[in-house]
Amino acid sequence: MRLLEIDKKNSRFLFACIFQKSVSFMARTPRFDPNPPPPLCKPHLPIRSLVLSIFLFTVGVIFLLIGLSVFWNTSLAESIPFTALGSVCFVPGVYHVYVFFKVWRGDSGHTYDMLENYD
Repeated sequence: MRLLEIDKKNSRFLFACIFQKSVSFMARTPRFDPNPPPPLCKPHLPIRSLVLSIFLFTVGVIFLLIGLSVFWNTSLAESIPFTALGSVCFVPGVYHVYVFFKVWRGDSGHTYDMLENYD
C-alpha cells in the first residue's frame, strides 16, 4: 500500500502493470488443442468419381473440337448442338479434374469431400 501512496505520479502505470499480470495469470492455455489432429493415412481415392471426371473432361473436349470444326467448315447453326453438349460435359469435368489434381498435390483446402462420391 505504501508503494501506491508514494508513487502517485506513476499510479496509472503501476495499476496497468498489476492488471496486466493478473490478466495474463487468468488467461490460461486451453486444455485441448482446438485444431484437429492430422490424418493417420491418406484419404481413400474415389475411383469411380475419378473415372467419371476424366470421361466427362475428354468427351467435353472432343465435342468442343467437333463443334469448332463444324463451325469453321459449315455453319454456326450446325455447330451449336456439338458446342452445347461439349460445354455441358467440359465444365464439370474440368472442375473435378482440377480438384483431383489439387488433392493429389496436397494443397490445403481441397479434399475429396468437395466432390460427389459414386463409390
